[in-house]
Amino acid sequence: FSTPGFVMSLSGYFLNDNAKNQKGAIASMDGNICRCTGYKSIERATLDLLTKWKPNDDADFIERAVNQNIVPDYFKGISKRLQNILPLTTDPLNVKKVGGGTDLYVQQPEHLSAGNVLSVSNTGKELWLKDLGKYLEVNAEATVSFLAENKDMMAAFPTFESTVKLISSTPIRNMATLAGNFVNASPIGDFSIFFLALQTSLVLVNDKGAERTLPFKDFFISYKKTALQENEIIKSLRFLKPGKLNYFNFEKVCKRTHLDIASVNTACLLQVENNIIVQASLSAGGVGPVPLFMAKSSESMVGRELDWDTLAALLKIVAQEITPISDARGTAEYKKLLLQQLIKSHFVKMFPEQFAHEKIFSL
Repeated sequence: FSTPGFVMSLSGYFLNDNAKNQKGAIASMDGNICRCTGYKSIERATLDLLTKWKPNDDADFIERAVNQNIVPDYFKGISKRLQNILPLTTDPLNVKKVGGGTDLYVQQPEHLSAGNVLSVSNTGKELWLKDLGKYLEVNAEATVSFLAENKDMMAAFPTFESTVKLISSTPIRNMATLAGNFVNASPIGDFSIFFLALQTSLVLVNDKGAERTLPFKDFFISYKKTALQENEIIKSLRFLKPGKLNYFNFEKVCKRTHLDIASVNTACLLQVENNIIVQASLSAGGVGPVPLFMAKSSESMVGRELDWDTLAALLKIVAQEITPISDARGTAEYKKLLLQQLIKSHFVKMFPEQFAHEKIFSL
């Protein structure tokens, strides 16, 4: 928050070895709030730093930032000092494992700060994403920012950059992990909804090293309750990589366009051959107690032609499969209507030539 938040975010931007420009610098600070100085003076200060930045300096990017008075001299020794901060290695039976913690630390700051906690996303483990042909696999500690910068992810999901901009802010995306988002089990968790539609399977591992694989659609049991067993964490997830016959789309609506929690979100994956839907996966959040894989709605599309009748029939089944409640983000009826509208958006964006925007919203 306020000046410290802006200083930290902007320092991080200049300490990364990336191309520097005004758009990127301003974007690096999104999510920070200031109520005393206003934002324009901060923007002017950022522009001043950019005009002084010398990209051709031969020093490494940390020394370069020090040499150009972006950060203090003591930053040169931070890497070595960080190596001396060892992760917690107490009894694994008593330790509470946290991934990211961007939501949990807000909910339980005193309890977690004083507790026996191990951050599984801060162990120095390298983040990875593997291209397995039909599928992609990524380790559970992967952050949102890591995915957004991964070339294989961007190639598989060309609109992923715009999707990420709908999900939290840069400081949160730098910390939030996939496993943390899943285990938090929020009914409107954006990445839970995103990956539910991608035939995702989870590799789970316990403290003895025993692994098991679970379809992600079976992970959520009831409100805030998952299929994780005692002393078990998510190790990795494997998900479908859309191909030429697969169409995928993610939609989200909230009170603000960006940096907000969803009122309703949804993802859809359709495999279409010769205008016949041969495989379908539909997910939705904000319309029930858990992130919902919509099995009945998905199955209703399989074997049918990709046409207006199929879409009209789908919308009726969707209304029967969801159980939204009224809360601060909208009434139950509003959420039911909103999900139907977002499903129409799936078809408009995935098949613009077949589903004219003017007609589809008259359904």
